[in-house]
Amino acid sequence: MVTKKIDFIGPPGAGKTSLINALEKLQNGWKTRPNFIPEILSTYYQNENVSISERLKSLYHLLQGNRIVTGIDKVKLKSFYSDHFDTHRHVLRTAYQTLSNEEQEREFVKSVRIQLLDGVLKDQLLFEHHKHSASVGLFDDSFCNMLLLSVLPDDTDVEKFIKWADPIRNSHFPDGVIYLYMDIDTLFKRLKTRNRKNTSQLHLTDEELIESLQKQIKLYNKTEEHLQSIDIPVLKVSTSNGQNTYIEHCKDFITSLYNDHA
Repeated sequence: MVTKKIDFIGPPGAGKTSLINALEKLQNGWKTRPNFIPEILSTYYQNENVSISERLKSLYHLLQGNRIVTGIDKVKLKSFYSDHFDTHRHVLRTAYQTLSNEEQEREFVKSVRIQLLDGVLKDQLLFEHHKHSASVGLFDDSFCNMLLLSVLPDDTDVEKFIKWADPIRNSHFPDGVIYLYMDIDTLFKRLKTRNRKNTSQLHLTDEELIESLQKQIKLYNKTEEHLQSIDIPVLKVSTSNGQNTYIEHCKDFITSLYNDHA
């Protein structure tokens, strides 16, 4: 079975989560990160000696509709991560160096970014080694999404990026990227009215939020340029006019990547 890893990037509020949930419903075998990771864990790392309390917990989560796997063999899982840690040590080291130099960023935000990055790398590692569990993995909180926001310094040019990316080209980068964007006024209004808040936006004034969005959009444009420099296909899609105008376009883009290597 041909498998593909697709990253969705773009500023908070651009519609990444809504799009990948819609694509998962549209296409059999395309799975979002919250769905295929529990499937992998329950298949490869299930502890056979699950206690009664763990089974009850599983039943509770099932009834509540939560995608949580209990009874995971944590010793086996830790051993797996330890054996493959070299595959993302390079990324984490760069992230520590980059974030430590951001004096204006709050330490809480820095720690959350590192924690999120580590989680994403672990999920990608699981997907890479057990990818026959899904034909297409749809990554929302993706490695590419944090590439310049949390990992690489602002002054990283294309030449530096190509050199940095070479050791992890095959293990970390996706088969394709969908970059969602919208005009900054619409984006600002959406963020102000939605319930889910991004960690980096907490306690920001309106002026600071607009400034933050402008910075992120600039960085995502740079990310697009860098990804293309190592021949990763990128589809850039405006989400200002509603999902119906672009969802089929995104589906066709992923399908073309899938069919090229079938």
